[in-house]
Amino acid sequence: MPAYFIRAEILTGFLSLSEDLEIDASGILSRNRLSPQLIAEPDLLLPYEAVTGVMEDASRASNRADFSGLLASLQQPFPVGAPRLLMNHAASVREAFVSHIDHNHLHSTGILWHIEESGQLTHLVREDKMAGKLPSFQYALLSLSHVVIAMRSLLKKDHWQPQQLQFSYAEPAFNPKLRGLFGTRIEYDQNRTAIGFSREIMDTSLGPQDPVIQEIAHTKIRQLEYQHRQTHPQLASGLIPQLEHWIRRHIHR
Repeated sequence: MPAYFIRAEILTGFLSLSEDLEIDASGILSRNRLSPQLIAEPDLLLPYEAVTGVMEDASRASNRADFSGLLASLQQPFPVGAPRLLMNHAASVREAFVSHIDHNHLHSTGILWHIEESGQLTHLVREDKMAGKLPSFQYALLSLSHVVIAMRSLLKKDHWQPQQLQFSYAEPAFNPKLRGLFGTRIEYDQNRTAIGFSREIMDTSLGPQDPVIQEIAHTKIRQLEYQHRQTHPQLASGLIPQLEHWIRRHIHR
């Protein structure tokens, strides 16, 4: 199984939420070879399968299909480490999400994001590199919840809601039945996991930005990208990477 990693910040709030739901957080972490000490260090890289396993186990233990939706509400609008610097100081919504897509691998190497625009809608499409190999609905739910929370923060609209929420997963069997999220009906068993909204939102201006802060953010990101390239050399382009990409995009069909 390929080794992918996620920053521990993705589990911020896990202990307090588990306590509220009266489930054994330490036991769940231990079964997935993690500990309270490990998830307390936000920049620590944790194995993808361990993090997704914690979320799925917590969902079952609490009988909450919306476990990761609750978890997202306890986290920052941009729980993506250093790339949040660029998102926070972007000139437009498009620039914010393009920077997130370009640098998301600094936060999670297990997923990819794409922007697809057609007609009046834009879709942010989430591609899971372990699709079909590990149960990961809760991580997908967390990801789309983060997009909604981030959009509300960028637009400064607490009640903004998307027009579409699509999951390539079956509807979870736990309670409550997740027929809707953030005021939007969920579509299950789709050929992709994506969030759709009005295309014009992408070019919404976020106001004047401080060029000094922007340069500091870009400098920090360049440093992190350089470090990442030293430890994670890029795969050469070729038929196998193209096939892997095609399979991930179509596996749920």
